[in-house]
Amino acid sequence: MRTLVDDAGIGAPGTREAPIAVALCEGHSVLRRRLLMSLEHDGDIAVIAEAELPGGLGSIIGTVSPQVMTVDMCAPYDDTPAPIRSRRATEGIERLVSAMSHVPVVALSGPTDDPALALLAGARGALPKTDAVRRGRDVVRSVAAGRLVVDRRAARSLSAMIERDHDRCGLNQHHVEVLHQVSSGRSLLELARFFRSDVPVLESKLEEIVAAVRHSRELHQS
Repeated sequence: MRTLVDDAGIGAPGTREAPIAVALCEGHSVLRRRLLMSLEHDGDIAVIAEAELPGGLGSIIGTVSPQVMTVDMCAPYDDTPAPIRSRRATEGIERLVSAMSHVPVVALSGPTDDPALALLAGARGALPKTDAVRRGRDVVRSVAAGRLVVDRRAARSLSAMIERDHDRCGLNQHHVEVLHQVSSGRSLLELARFFRSDVPVLESKLEEIVAAVRHSRELHQS
């Protein structure tokens, strides 16, 4: 892990103009550099630390004060199969969330990773690496503001989990329909108009969905 800048004053209470402090984890150096440049492009986000592997972010505790952490879901684990890598990554997210519960995590997923698993592990957002350079700034801003970000891939996976265990999840048809619309790629602003609702109401529905699926999986595993 490398600390990039002194984080003194970044994100301090009462300094509304201060940039959002981010700790960036990405296993590929070229993409990590592109992400860093993209996140800092508008000046309202500052990458204060970076690491190649999720384990490298553990050393930031007590060293720097990030407001958001990104975690690479497809970090290399020797020659282990992709599902094993993904499972280890979600376990790493759980440990990070437990150790730094005040710092929201954004998971960066590869083509074989299930972003919904990252959300169920406690991440506040999951973003495909293919979209990270283009959409990363908006996702970091949303997560830093306390929002849960569910993209279409995560929504599709959550929908499949609910379909397999609908009774245990205990969600109503409105929850299912909101998730279906998110999986089609509609934004929350579009959905607010579609459902004649407010964005905060829809955000609370997504929170309820993730919590219900997480609880269902915990019951199944116990």
